[in-house]
Amino acid sequence: MGSRKILIQQVIIPDYRVGIFALLKKYYGDDLRLFAGEVDFGGSPKSSHKAWDLSKNIRNYFLCFNNLLIQPEIIWPAIKADVVILNANIRIISNIAVLIVRRILNKKSILWGHAYGKKFKESIFKRIYFLLANQFISYTDKQALYLKKNYPFLVISSAPNACMFKNECAPLNPKNKEACTILYVGRLILRKKVDLLIKAFESAREGGLLPSNTSLVIVGDGDARRQLEELKAINKYKDDIVFKGHINNLDSLRELYADALCAVSPGYVGLSATQSFGLGIPMLIADNEPHSPEIEACSENFNTLFFKTDSVSDLAKQLGEFYKQRELFLSRRNEISKNTKMLYTFESMRDVFIKVIES
Repeated sequence: MGSRKILIQQVIIPDYRVGIFALLKKYYGDDLRLFAGEVDFGGSPKSSHKAWDLSKNIRNYFLCFNNLLIQPEIIWPAIKADVVILNANIRIISNIAVLIVRRILNKKSILWGHAYGKKFKESIFKRIYFLLANQFISYTDKQALYLKKNYPFLVISSAPNACMFKNECAPLNPKNKEACTILYVGRLILRKKVDLLIKAFESAREGGLLPSNTSLVIVGDGDARRQLEELKAINKYKDDIVFKGHINNLDSLRELYADALCAVSPGYVGLSATQSFGLGIPMLIADNEPHSPEIEACSENFNTLFFKTDSVSDLAKQLGEFYKQRELFLSRRNEISKNTKMLYTFESMRDVFIKVIES
């Protein structure tokens, strides 16, 4: 492994990042230092309490109405390190300073993150930003192909995001022969559109698309929870809608996923997709949202069905479709889980990082 000093900078280290960093720390020991703050842009999400067993807790200073970030404590350690891996977000001003100095000193700098911006101006700034780095680790294989085409001066790798270890990827069997739960796992914020799911559940039950023993289980917390509970209170089937709050214990989540007919992402999808697939549970996902990179793992008619974005009626219809095809999807749980175990695990991410660091 050598004795090179390696530094990884993050804005935050949420629950879903603890696993990959734990593996890297185990591999590199004291040669690897992690730095992260407590709160992300906009105040959510936040770092896991487990993060500080692995990382130095530094102060995040947000500027310009939370549009820019400076982490002063990162600058000097990152300049001194033999290898750095920096968040590729161009809004982190301190990272730009680090990259400029390291370029002058001819030191190896690696960026990790999204390959392109959502706006044209952002893409222009990213190109200038990327010129300062040597290598890039993208979130998806598709983004890696884009980078290879548009940034030939960078050495490109991809490490698809994961939230589970290989030994955690195992198909679940429902307690009852018939899976009878519609499951949502994620933050309760407006952009996740959980209100759409509550309305569609009522419509599906009312229209006979789902049987009377079907329940809607909502796992997560956030600013929209009170509003969603008020919506539940006026729902005709409110007794069959359950809020579980935030759960990050996988064993507890397994019990909920086991009885799920499907998991649903009524807004943009994120890491909940690979978590669901790792346990063999298919997903119902909006077809036109600004999805996170994990959408690459969603294969239509294999582990995913799609519904028309913002359509209560089509979401209800597709919930009914899952019920019609329940035997098929139950029989496919092992295959869905096996596919995820091969491609979307912390171990897979670790192997890419080690290869990039030591290249």
